[in-house]
Amino acid sequence: MFSKSARRSRIADMGVYALLAGVSLLFVIPVFWIFSTSLKPTPEILVTPMTLLPRRPTLEHYLAALSRDFRHYLLNSLIASTSATAMGLALAIPAGFGFAKFRYPTSGTLLSFTVASRAFPPIALALPFFLEFGVLGLTDNPWGLAIACVPIVLPRTIWMLHGFFLDLPDELLDAARMDGLGVAQTLARVVIPLSWPGLGVASLFGFLVAWNEFIIALTLTRAGGRNRAGRHF
Repeated sequence: MFSKSARRSRIADMGVYALLAGVSLLFVIPVFWIFSTSLKPTPEILVTPMTLLPRRPTLEHYLAALSRDFRHYLLNSLIASTSATAMGLALAIPAGFGFAKFRYPTSGTLLSFTVASRAFPPIALALPFFLEFGVLGLTDNPWGLAIACVPIVLPRTIWMLHGFFLDLPDELLDAARMDGLGVAQTLARVVIPLSWPGLGVASLFGFLVAWNEFIIALTLTRAGGRNRAGRHF
């Protein structure tokens, strides 16, 4: 027989598990709905009332996607997202480190302004990018799209790395300074090797932000999938 305290503990655990199961279900249902919809024929997607499960499952949407130069599109998306993440990290590492360890009177305001810029919708950048990149010949180009995604990736990456660099002990930086290392050498030899977990998380989030960006990609790839030289984009 369980004691009253053990019984209460089991009931409390069951309540926690039930709550976690309910929350997990809220996240799983939209994913399942998307997958289920992808298996429906087009007329069935548009019919009302909608159904959760497809009545006549089909793979026609997957076949259509894979038959239209899917590999080229996937490669270009990987190039753009990976390049944007790499360029964002290259700028965010020294910026986050400077904000975290080199304080000056307006550093907090500048950091807040940098992070707050992420609140502006990406569509506000679409027209300026379209005009500028058209002049530079960077439309319908994965490298141009990567450059355009950097301002979207950078604020969040700086914010994440700033918080991670704040936790680094100042004694390590003092020891590096006493050993004759400059700021750049300290960053390269001490800070970055100790920050791989934070860099990994920042890279993952930066990649997801660049990968999910649609408005900028739609604006800068106006040639319908081919650039002026006839190559796929």
